[in-house]
Amino acid sequence: MNTQTLVEEIQKRHQVSLKPNDPIFAVLTLNELLLANHMEQIQVALEQQKNLLNEGSAERINTGFELVSEQANQVISAMNGTFQETGNALCQKLDQTLSARLREFEQKAEGHSKASISLATILPQALIAVIFFALGLVFKSYIWP
Repeated sequence: MNTQTLVEEIQKRHQVSLKPNDPIFAVLTLNELLLANHMEQIQVALEQQKNLLNEGSAERINTGFELVSEQANQVISAMNGTFQETGNALCQKLDQTLSARLREFEQKAEGHSKASISLATILPQALIAVIFFALGLVFKSYIWP
């Protein structure tokens, strides 16, 4: 505000007449200078606090990110362990099932093998018996009419 406006406003409100070179305006100027200096100091302090808050926020964000990353890694490790345990259990069950099926197959194959060996030993003997029986029939018809 300029001095003339202030002189007019004081005259109107307080009915006190002042001149532009009145000493009160020196006090007013001093007050303005002190207020400007304090405002500048407050502005600097606010900027410093803002920077500290920003640094603290960045640090808290980084700390939070590290904590979240650590927890995510723990969850992934736990899931990986669970998957491995489940996979191992499934492999074990599959091995057991395949081993049981293989034993069944081997037992059946052994049974078939024994049957084929028995058949192989019995078949020639049966064939010889059939031949002798047929020869016997042939001779019987010649010998005993």
